[in-house]
Amino acid sequence: MTPAQPRIVVLGAGYAGLLFTTRLAGQIAPQDAQITLVNESATFTERLRLHQFATNQTIPPRPIAETLRGTSVRFELGRVARLDPEARTVHIREDGQTRVLAYDYLVYALGSLTDRQRVPGVAEHAYTLVPRGPLSAAALRERLPELATRHGRVLVAGGGATGIETAAEFATAYPCLHVRLVTDGTLGQAWGKGVAAYVRRSLTRSGVTIDDETLITAVRADGVVTAAGSVIPADLVIWTGGFVAPTLAREAGLPVNARDQLVIDPYMRVLDHPEIYAVGDAAAPREEPGVPVRMSAFTAQILGAHGADALADVLRGRPPKPLSLAYVGQGIALGRADAIGFNSYPRDKPHRPYFTGRLAWWFREYGTRYLASLPGIERSRPGFYTWLGKGRYAAARRRRERGAATQARRGTVLVFGIGGRLLNPLMARLAGQRVAPGFAVVSHRGRRSGRVYATPVVVRPTADGFVIPLPFGERTDWYRNVRAAAEGMIRWNGADYRVVEPRLEEWASARPAFHGVARVAVPLLGIRRFVHLRRAALAERGAA
Repeated sequence: MTPAQPRIVVLGAGYAGLLFTTRLAGQIAPQDAQITLVNESATFTERLRLHQFATNQTIPPRPIAETLRGTSVRFELGRVARLDPEARTVHIREDGQTRVLAYDYLVYALGSLTDRQRVPGVAEHAYTLVPRGPLSAAALRERLPELATRHGRVLVAGGGATGIETAAEFATAYPCLHVRLVTDGTLGQAWGKGVAAYVRRSLTRSGVTIDDETLITAVRADGVVTAAGSVIPADLVIWTGGFVAPTLAREAGLPVNARDQLVIDPYMRVLDHPEIYAVGDAAAPREEPGVPVRMSAFTAQILGAHGADALADVLRGRPPKPLSLAYVGQGIALGRADAIGFNSYPRDKPHRPYFTGRLAWWFREYGTRYLASLPGIERSRPGFYTWLGKGRYAAARRRRERGAATQARRGTVLVFGIGGRLLNPLMARLAGQRVAPGFAVVSHRGRRSGRVYATPVVVRPTADGFVIPLPFGERTDWYRNVRAAAEGMIRWNGADYRVVEPRLEEWASARPAFHGVARVAVPLLGIRRFVHLRRAALAERGAA
């Protein structure tokens, strides 16, 4: 290794770390950097299929050395014991021996783990879906068949995707078991009523008993204790509620959030430590990359791939691009022949149509295997993996900058307007958008008729504030209603404006700014009618 050759150490070979490693190795020449991958296990763990592994399904092993075959990456087997950011070293333990690795760039990809400390008794009595250990998925492979022979009781704690898939898999794999799913919220509420209803029906058909709105305060050897003081008996408890990152980063004095995730900038660098990158579940973006980010294998691989691209740009002397992403969809397995899948583009919110049954199960199964095979694909085809939403961060940043400029502007709002019965149904669907430069809609209710009207307006920034076209006299109920609605929107937008009467020349200057629906509505209304109504209103006010 030459002095100019940077040393890159990647900690963790999960969904993010392994993809990061193979993608980066394919983008830079072996003589340009030395890459070392550290992992506690010699095989890649398919966390998305650990509930299947626990029920004695065969999950083909994926040796990490095989995935790295043909690359210049050096693989180190061992557990990360300590980080020293000041000395830029990592302490690795294996078979009672400790060795130290020095780095120029560190990639923290240690993933997440089930929070076993928040609720008393979890660490001592509850199983979790980890691959190895006394209370692991490997131990469940032996315990579940024995428990099924005597019709035992299994309690799954946690109503997220992991808990739902675990309860459904155990109930279908071992019909003699009495499986109970306990969650502190309403089952499936994060996905909406449609998804939640199907999940509940499918679990009920499989024989799973559901206890939602039930908070567990302690786990015992013979069951769990709820916040109401009652005890739910169980022969075996599986804990799937809540995930956190390892505490290594916090112990090293690095900036972390409440879940011990490293806080990173849009270029995947840890705050105040540009030589440390964080990817996967162990990373928490300080700025939203176009959408809210949640822990998942899908998110982890996007962060891993983008982290590799960002570091490759730095090594080549090019400015890296900011992280930007969008969610595409999600599938939830409900046993061995059922699932539900849905489109969640772009902000991770389910949209119809839903896909259910065996077809959805096959899609979900294919998706999990595809995610597990991506590092190997990247090894042979560098840069293969791509994702949607790469422009969302830039768009969100532009919106924030426009919002900041809007907040900074203070002055007068000039009110004009247009409206019509034919446009009301269309406009009502757009009502409620906040006032900002561009197109907006205000919604108001007629005092006499009681009808709800929606008026399209175009908001144009001026030296004094905003122009909101609205051409009717101030003595009409319609005008007062729309004016009040506009003022309410402006206050909601955080600005401090007052609405005043316009002059005819101001209406004329505002008219060219119309676009969209308003551009169609202005000719329908007619400038002559506006002038007539305006003069009548002025004459009426002068006479008063």
